[in-house]
Amino acid sequence: MNQLFQIILNQLAFHELSDDDSIDPDVAVQQLEQIIYEVCHLDPEILNDFKRYTKMMEDKEENDELKNVYKCTIDSIEMNI
Repeated sequence: MNQLFQIILNQLAFHELSDDDSIDPDVAVQQLEQIIYEVCHLDPEILNDFKRYTKMMEDKEENDELKNVYKCTIDSIEMNI
């Protein structure tokens, strides 16, 4: 399951950190919102596992930009559930 969680986090990071030349900003925001929406509707047990995995990744990440993506992911989930 961790591999699937990492795929989700990689997609969130791509859409969050890509510059305007790589992806249209409106499309990036739309995709971020859609991914968070879908994650929030996971089975509660899987959602909790995803949040734990994301927190673990945040705690061990050294890159500040990625660390922030992980933190914002958890915050966004908490605001939407």
